[in-house]
Amino acid sequence: MDFLMDEETSGSEEDSRVARAMTVCSRAIFVPSGYRSEAFMDTPIRVEELDFNVSAPHMHATCLEALELAPGHKFLDVGSGCGVLTACGAFLVGKGGVANGIDIRPEAVRHSRECLRVLREQSQEYARFCTTACDVSFEVRDVFLPAPRHRGKYDRVHVGAACPPEKLGALLSLLSPEGGRMVVPVVPSDLRVITKGPDGRVTQRVISQVRFSELELPGDASILLASLRAERKARTAPQELPSTYQADLESMPSLSPRFSDEKRLKLTGTSPQSAPVTPSAPAVDLWTDLGQPDIALVGNGFEVEAHSEVLNQRCEHFRALRESGMRDAMLSRVPIPSHFEMKGVQGLIHYIYHDEILAPLDPDMALATLHVAQYYGVPRLVHLCERRLGRLLTGRSGETAPEEAAALAPALLALADDSGLAHLRAVALDFIVNHHESVRATPGYAALSRDQVLLIADEACALHGKMLCLLRSMSRDGQALPEPSYS
Repeated sequence: MDFLMDEETSGSEEDSRVARAMTVCSRAIFVPSGYRSEAFMDTPIRVEELDFNVSAPHMHATCLEALELAPGHKFLDVGSGCGVLTACGAFLVGKGGVANGIDIRPEAVRHSRECLRVLREQSQEYARFCTTACDVSFEVRDVFLPAPRHRGKYDRVHVGAACPPEKLGALLSLLSPEGGRMVVPVVPSDLRVITKGPDGRVTQRVISQVRFSELELPGDASILLASLRAERKARTAPQELPSTYQADLESMPSLSPRFSDEKRLKLTGTSPQSAPVTPSAPAVDLWTDLGQPDIALVGNGFEVEAHSEVLNQRCEHFRALRESGMRDAMLSRVPIPSHFEMKGVQGLIHYIYHDEILAPLDPDMALATLHVAQYYGVPRLVHLCERRLGRLLTGRSGETAPEEAAALAPALLALADDSGLAHLRAVALDFIVNHHESVRATPGYAALSRDQVLLIADEACALHGKMLCLLRSMSRDGQALPEPSYS
């Protein structure tokens, strides 16, 4: 395209960078094969089968130059369409930056990803470009529906379709609190550069008159429901407790000589959340390496063997007992509470040796293991069992019928409240409030304490307050911005 050559040779440094990006990320790769003959024309292309338009190259250049993308910037392309402008943005922000494209159409996102794959495979120029550009990500998303991981995360935002003036506030929320810049066509015909300063002050400048198709806007009800779903997900999401497995083993006298600053021990049987280890380090099997067990946990009609060194290091109860100097610390046969089940004790022992829950962890096993883990002070195992019980209500396990879940919810709330299980309590309260009619008809609901019923009332009131807050927020998003100036 002649205008790109002109920009490379006679334009500013910014013009030259943009022209280089557009040359490397050839438009011909990003349009469907039936439109390749139009790819080198400086005109827009309507891709009917994918229901999007590809702007003319001069318009892409205008927008990229107005964005002033710099190395390290986090860049979002809203309505990314064929993906070519997102790819150019990755070139301009460099390895230290971020380039994300989002589009409401799954077909457009699939097309963008495929075009990027073809570009990687076929273009030697792009192969060289990959060493200096960041990765490109494409995602199916409606920008007006809540997404905490996008809100306030970007230095630069490009919008590829015309936005009604009253919706600009919602798009501005994508910019970083420290400030940023957005290039957006605004209904009916402005192309605006909107800048937000670190103090939150917003200015608008019209740089051209353009014709773009309009953004597809969700209704207010859809926005409200999506916002509530996102808030609900955040409220009931479990926090990850990091594994202490490697640190615990390093502190065990029998194993510490095998560790050094240069060489780390590779651990067998660790869970995905366990600490990373080097593949070349030697493996350890705790049960084999520590030899004959020297202690037994004795229950009602059963006993489970273990190594006192592992119990002392991995369980708060045994560690405190050892440090107390009490006579019970020297016992080789340790009596345990009579109501503990054998499977719960086995679940504890398996976890402290392997840093993973004993599979399959059915609900009865999870409950039995949770009680034992709480008593002996193994917080991460408590948390893993708590999450397993919570899945009975979230539907992720696919094993609980609605009627059964309604009957379980009060019992799980009572367990969580009595045992201080914050995640399980949040999940149970959420389920009860959202299925109150069916839960209230169960015997378990009638058995709840007054304080636990008040927890449900508090949760319902909080949900009502959240809805009102969201409605007010949606109203603020529609407030008018300062009038634009004209270049």
